[in-house]
Amino acid sequence: MGYRLMREAVGAETHFMVVSYWRSRDDIGAYAGDDIRKTRHHPRDAELLIDPEQAVASYDLTVINLDCPR
Repeated sequence: MGYRLMREAVGAETHFMVVSYWRSRDDIGAYAGDDIRKTRHHPRDAELLIDPEQAVASYDLTVINLDCPR
């Protein structure tokens, strides 16, 4: 459904965080496999990443409309 890519420069390193949005955990499982907490590494990760993540965190997003101004 979408994603956000965040970047932070820390000295000579740059840190990234990706937040992706999915319709359901079943949709994530269809992409990632049975264990959606396991990181799926890409072929160039070893070349590009200094300290690759070993796990993925999944959260359920709940939206409550409190008639907040936009």
